[in-house]
Amino acid sequence: MHSRAEDFDEIEISTDDVADDPMDALEELLVCTLLWAPRAEAHKVTGVLRPEDFYTPIYRELFEVISTLVAEGVPHETPMVAARLERDGRLA
Repeated sequence: MHSRAEDFDEIEISTDDVADDPMDALEELLVCTLLWAPRAEAHKVTGVLRPEDFYTPIYRELFEVISTLVAEGVPHETPMVAARLERDGRLA
């Protein structure tokens, strides 16, 4: 009988298992944080950063929508971001 730990000994980790660009993770975390941030805090961040500061197109677009919602003073949570993307014809 072998242990589960022995199963892991057979797994090889390659460079393909790691994200190519660490910026993706940082941008993802920032966008997710903004979705949960109180309006005042989100306003501070969106007042400093611009969409063109984002390297990854999807996070650039999401940040743009979040920034717009924050500037308009409306909720900027996930459902509102999705609704705005759909309204603007930007959802696939």
